Amino acid sequence: MQKVKQIISFVLIALATIVAFQNMEEVKTELLFMTFELPRVVLLLCVFVFGFISGKLIKIRWKKKK
Repeated sequence: MQKVKQIISFVLIALATIVAFQNMEEVKTELLFMTFELPRVVLLLCVFVFGFISGKLIKIRWKKKK
């Protein structure tokens, strides 16, 4: 079972690396009144982290209500 987890981890890291290298170009992003340029991979990472943290906070709040 340990070997299977290592193989899955390796495959996921390899896929994440491929996605990162394919999204290195700069994109123009507008947020409210600000405009900035950053690599697409950074934007994807920021959105992922924001979504992850939001999900964790909602889950914590949901548990407190019950």
